[in-house]
Formats: sequence, structure tokens, C-alpha cells
Amino acid sequence: MSHVETTAPNGVNKLYFAAWRWHFYAGLYVIPFLVMLAASGLIILWFTAVAPEYGDRLYVPQGEKALTLTAQEAAALAAHPGTIDKYIAPMDATKPALFRVQVPTAQP
Repeated sequence: MSHVETTAPNGVNKLYFAAWRWHFYAGLYVIPFLVMLAASGLIILWFTAVAPEYGDRLYVPQGEKALTLTAQEAAALAAHPGTIDKYIAPMDATKPALFRVQVPTAQP
């Protein structure tokens, strides 16, 4: 049998393997950074789109004075009769306070 040479001349072969080696090392540095970006992006997505009860996208016009918690609760119950089972405090002064109201279901 005859022997077939499968490698290129030495200069090209070394450059090829050096490029792949640097590509591998660059991947070792870049992959953790991309994983961190993906994880923080998922957290941001959760707070703004999946769990909007934190009030990031809710706009409520500001009144002349802040209402007390009991006045806010009465206003929520006046708009939606039922029982309040959850209160979410505002994150800062520009966000609204949220109430979750359990509406009684009609019995057949």
C-alpha cells in the first residue's frame, strides 16, 4: 500500500491549529458572559412581562394627595366587589399599590 500525505505544508497546518486553539480559548471566556446575559435577561423578562403585578407598566395619574391604605382598599372594593386577598405595596412613589380581589362565584 502507498502512504498518502493528509497534512498541508507546515506553515499552513500550524496556523490552522493555532486559529482553532484561540477560538476554543475565546469560547471559554465568552460562554460564561453569554450565560450571565441570558440569566439576567430572563429575570428582567419575568419582572416586566410575566409578572406585571410589580407595576412597571401600569400608569395611574397622580392625585393631589396620597390616599391612605384603607381609602385605597375601599376604592378597590367599590370598583370590584368581593374580598381582598392580596396587597402588593408600590415599589416606589411613582408606582401604584395593587390589590387582588376575589370575586364571589355564582352558584348554579
